[in-house]
Amino acid sequence: MIVDLTYPPPTDSLFWKLWNSCEDIAQKALNTKFLQGIKNGNLDPTKYGAFNVSDAYYCFNGAVDYLIAGNKAKDEELKAFLYKKCESFINFNNSLGETWRLKDCSSVVPTESIKNYSDFKRSVAINEDSIYSLIAMLPCK
Repeated sequence: MIVDLTYPPPTDSLFWKLWNSCEDIAQKALNTKFLQGIKNGNLDPTKYGAFNVSDAYYCFNGAVDYLIAGNKAKDEELKAFLYKKCESFINFNNSLGETWRLKDCSSVVPTESIKNYSDFKRSVAINEDSIYSLIAMLPCK
C-alpha cells in the first residue's frame, strides 16, 4: 500500500477523529519552546542533542520490544509487520553509533519519563497480545 502524504487525510479518517478529540493538547505541544525552537531554527543545540539521546534510548528498547511482540504474534501478517518494524529500528539504531556515538541503552542515562515509557512498552510486549504493542508504540515511529 502506498500512502500519499502530500494531501491531508480524508475528513472522516481516524487521524482527524484523534486530532479533533485532543486538538487543544496538540496545539499546546506545537507551541512549546522546544518545537518552536526547531521551527524557527533557534533551539539550543544542547537541548536538541539531549532529545536525540533520549530518543535513542527509546529506539534501542523499541527494537527489542518489536522483536518480543513479533515472536509472540500468532497472526502471520502481524508477525511480519512487527519484524519489519524491528528491522527498521535496528537499522536506525546502527546509525546512532555514527551520529551520536551511542552503541546501546547502556550508553544513555534516560530521563524518568522516557524510562517509564520504555518500561511500559516492554511490559506490554511481554504481557499483552502482540497487537497491543502497536498501540503502545503508536505515538512514536
